[in-house]
Amino acid sequence: MSVDGLGNPLVFRITAGETHDSTQAEALIEGWQEEETKVIGDKGYDSDRLIEQIGETQAVIPPKKNRNVKRDYDKHVYRAHLRSQEVAASRFSISLTKQRLILVSA
Repeated sequence: MSVDGLGNPLVFRITAGETHDSTQAEALIEGWQEEETKVIGDKGYDSDRLIEQIGETQAVIPPKKNRNVKRDYDKHVYRAHLRSQEVAASRFSISLTKQRLILVSA
């Protein structure tokens, strides 16, 4: 599922339970690459192909530890995103077990 900056669903795809979310990432962000849009995801989405599709400056995805060449990402935006998830989880007692790919338009 991809959601906007407020958590509203934009696009979702149903897959088999054993399929990782990252296999659907390219299809979920297709058509949403605007100049001021940031794509926030966790380390599971760190792949050269996806980063290339999103654009280096728009991807807010931390690099995996096993990546040979580390790349930069906006740590402030990513931390703010994590904090907002923590607040939502504690406030509404939601268990956040699924990864989400988030599109944030300025």
